[in-house]
Amino acid sequence: MDISEFLDAALMVLKRGDVKLAKQLEGIAREKNDPYYYSNLGFMYEPIENASIEYENKKVIDSQVQSTAQVCNELLENLDNLQEIKDGVSSQHYYSLALKGFQKLAEDGDTDAMSALSDMYGYGMGVVVDPLEARYWLDRCYLTKHGMTFDEWEKGSR
Repeated sequence: MDISEFLDAALMVLKRGDVKLAKQLEGIAREKNDPYYYSNLGFMYEPIENASIEYENKKVIDSQVQSTAQVCNELLENLDNLQEIKDGVSSQHYYSLALKGFQKLAEDGDTDAMSALSDMYGYGMGVVVDPLEARYWLDRCYLTKHGMTFDEWEKGSR
């Protein structure tokens, strides 16, 4: 399964609450041991993990109390399955695996990995938010690509 198919499947997990597919994707990511696959798992688990399920459950209860109108959120159709997927899963775990892989690729000169590291440090994906480290990787990416820092590149592109 290539990375675009993997991302499509991860989105299906969220839409359908497909527990079996979630476990298959975890196995594929472990087999590939590729940071891009791990980061997609992190993205897949993040909305499940960060209280979206509890929020959607509260909306259902509130809507049942207020009216019998049908709630049209895709997550609501599979709340039980998404709750099962959530149990024992951490998006940060997969982000940290991705981070290790991106660091190796970045050290070998991969500018896409440098950019990914900048985002991960900037948003706290698999690590504590570290603006200095995020800036380091952003500048390193631009220095590798253009021979100048991001600020220098941005000023020249205006």
